[in-house]
Formats: sequence, C-alpha cells, structure tokens
Amino acid sequence: MPYRSVVRKDKSTTQVRLVFNCSSSKRGDLSLNDYLGQGPNLNPSLLDVLLKFRIFKVVFCGDIEKAFLMIGIAEDDRRYLRFLWNTNDKGKEYVVLQMNRVLFGSRCSPFLLRATIRYHVRKYLERYPDCVDMLDNALYADDLCYGAETVQEALSLSAGAVSILKDAGFHLRKLCTNSRELQALWIQNGLSNEIGF
Repeated sequence: MPYRSVVRKDKSTTQVRLVFNCSSSKRGDLSLNDYLGQGPNLNPSLLDVLLKFRIFKVVFCGDIEKAFLMIGIAEDDRRYLRFLWNTNDKGKEYVVLQMNRVLFGSRCSPFLLRATIRYHVRKYLERYPDCVDMLDNALYADDLCYGAETVQEALSLSAGAVSILKDAGFHLRKLCTNSRELQALWIQNGLSNEIGF
C-alpha cells in the first residue's frame, strides 16, 4: 500500500497523519479495496443526527480519538496490509511492515468501526439504556452530537458515553457544549480539561 504523510499545523491534536491509499493499483490490476467487502452502512442518517441535535436545550459534541486505529486486525489478515518502510535517511533501505490496526481509507473501515462500537455498546443496554440509545443513534462514524433538556441529564449522558467507550478502548475527547455549567461540571469531574464553547 502506498502512503504519504498529511500535515495539518492548524490542528490542535494530530498534526501529522499517515494516510494509506487502499485504492491504489498497477495498471490493470485490482486494488486492495477492490477485494474488500464494504459491509452494510451501520451509521445513522446524518440528517437525522443533525435535526435531532437541534431540538435540545443543552447540546454537546465529542470525537473519538484515532477511532480506526483502536481496532485490531486478526493476525491472519495482517499480511494483506503490507507496506514498505524506509529505514534510513538516504531512502535506499526498506523493510516490509504490516498494519495490525484498521486503516482509515480501506473500504470496510467504516463498517468495522461501527460494528465494533455497536457490539461493545450493546453490553450496557440494561444498565444504561438511554446512553446506549444515544450512542446507537447520535454517533456518526467517530463524532457524537447529542443533548438533553437539563444540564444534569446532559452530564449523565456524556459521562456515560465517555465511560462506555473507554471500556472498549476508545477515548471520547474534544467535548464541547453550549452550556458553561456543563463545561464546568466536565472539568470538575475530570471528563474535560478544555475550556471552550
């Protein structure tokens, strides 16, 4: 797989990211993406997420940090995700490496991310039904946009989402809200150390 670095100095978190091109192929050959099944679209309708987001008095958003990279690839399948890595500055020595995490850019990545989150979240259905419903219906890819009528309800839902996702190895970060009170409660409870609205 060919890859290149994408540099975004305007980003506050990940400024350099390796991007793999799973659609690349030699003339007439098939690419890795040509061999991969896409899987069903398990994401909720983006329009539904955005319209529902607008009805709440207290809203909040968050982002799962490096979501695709948090999902491991079965050891037998890693051989299909090989790439050359330059081992010196002169560009003449290479080693063959293979990915052991889901790549951003492979055809099946969105399905794998959503299926993994859905599988994990379902374990909490009896204990946190409202939070599971929120994660099922308001988490689009790696972005959460939701809200509540009260600050306490928004705190409960957002804290539940952080906890459930953390248990699966995901980090829900960049929490933001339209409520200064909710922001202060996040900071007080260690859910966010960022100041901003």
